[in-house]
Amino acid sequence: MTRAVLLSLPVAILIALTACAAGATPKPMAPTATPQQIGSRMTKLLRDRTDGAIGFYLKEVDGSVLAALNENETFEPASTIKLLLLLYVMRQAQSGNVNLDAPIRVYETPPTGSCPGPATTNTEPLRDALRLMMRNSDNERTKAISDTFGIDNINAMAQTLGLTQTRVNHTIGCGDQARFNHNTMTLVDVGRLLESVADGHLLNAVNRQTFFSLMSGKQEFVETGSDPAEIWEPGLRRIVEQEAPADMPLAERESFRRQMDLVYKDGRYILCIDGMCPEYHSVAGWAEIPFCGDTGVHLRQYVFGLDIDGGIDPVRVDSAFDATKAELFREQIHSALSNWANCAGRP
Repeated sequence: MTRAVLLSLPVAILIALTACAAGATPKPMAPTATPQQIGSRMTKLLRDRTDGAIGFYLKEVDGSVLAALNENETFEPASTIKLLLLLYVMRQAQSGNVNLDAPIRVYETPPTGSCPGPATTNTEPLRDALRLMMRNSDNERTKAISDTFGIDNINAMAQTLGLTQTRVNHTIGCGDQARFNHNTMTLVDVGRLLESVADGHLLNAVNRQTFFSLMSGKQEFVETGSDPAEIWEPGLRRIVEQEAPADMPLAERESFRRQMDLVYKDGRYILCIDGMCPEYHSVAGWAEIPFCGDTGVHLRQYVFGLDIDGGIDPVRVDSAFDATKAELFREQIHSALSNWANCAGRP
């Protein structure tokens, strides 16, 4: 029996800058760990828990790579590749070729499994379909978007943007197809996609905000109280609690978290063949962390990705994913918190 499962989660966006208290002299920030130190820690966390192929990637937007392992190796992204579909639609909207409030056909939910059924006569706004595709990882909405805009067109956009190892080869959610014809992506490709959205190269400010607002992360948690992958809550909250100075008051920790942001898309397949059921689990996203400097609060943006490809024991794959899904940010959060007291206390 073949089983395919794809997960999705919350979203977040745009937060106002905060000024440091007048006249305060910031303490120096704790030195940030080197890429080698972050990489060694992440590799051990993953390798101790799974036999699958592993990879991770953390890069500051328009800055340097802060940690990477197997970032140029292709992996089966499962629902994480839905980021490519979202970008295609948002670029079509930006060009005036489509209205996000226009109707799109609804597809049937299958009685079993995750492979989408046929189209129905019902419609819904395209914006709603995109939100359900990204936050709920809804495969029926993904199929509607794929059929409406054309997978060949979406794949062609990936090549044009230099995402040369990213390609949709099967209907997302259909395990029988996925077993023998994987979709492909690399962490560098998905990082480039997200970075080019974040820095305004691919989408203007309005469409950038819409792109991020449709994803899982902080914004979804604020709106619904839900974070399906639990990266924003409780993942990053726990890291803030663990890395904050011991004498930091709760109000200061909360002021720090208010200025953080996170959006992401995750994906998960379990594909059984010949009695073995390897799992493919990945996530990619964008985050913003506030740092206290001489002139006030500076928001640093990051793109990140994590993949576990083909782990034989799904229980261990899930354990590895859960243990590491928020961990790429630990060193950056530690550094930012080291002198946050100088900038805390403002709304």
